[in-house]
Parts: sequence; structure tokens; C-alpha cells
Amino acid sequence: MLYNDAIGKVGAAETAIFINLSPFFSLVGAAIFLGEKIVIEQILGFFFILCGVVLGSGAFDELRIKLKQKQEINIPK
Repeated sequence: MLYNDAIGKVGAAETAIFINLSPFFSLVGAAIFLGEKIVIEQILGFFFILCGVVLGSGAFDELRIKLKQKQEINIPK
């Protein structure tokens, strides 16, 4: 239901990127409810997924633009 609500608010293209976070929540659920061990390979895989989501969602570009604007404001003329 949350996914469908997000599609309505953000749009299908932006929301589709975040479906890649499902393996992370599955991993956390397995660790909590089933007592599964989380190994370094899984943490590394999650890091790559997170990087892909950040780059694909445009959050990295927005942060870069904000930092550039802040630097332009702080440059003495």
C-alpha cells in the first residue's frame, strides 16, 4: 500500500528506483524474525544497492548542485 501511495505522489519513474531496497528489508526481516546472520558480503551488496538508489533518484545531483551554490555564495569577490 505504501508503494502504491508513493507512486501516486512521486510518480512511477522515481518510485521504481526504490523497489531495489526490497532485498535490504528482506535481509533485516530475516535477521530479526528468523535469527539469520548478516555477513559482510550482504552488507557490501546493500552498499552497492544504496549507491545505485542515490544515484538513480537524483539525490546525488541535487546535493552537488546545493554544494556548488553554497560555494558560490561564500566566494569573496
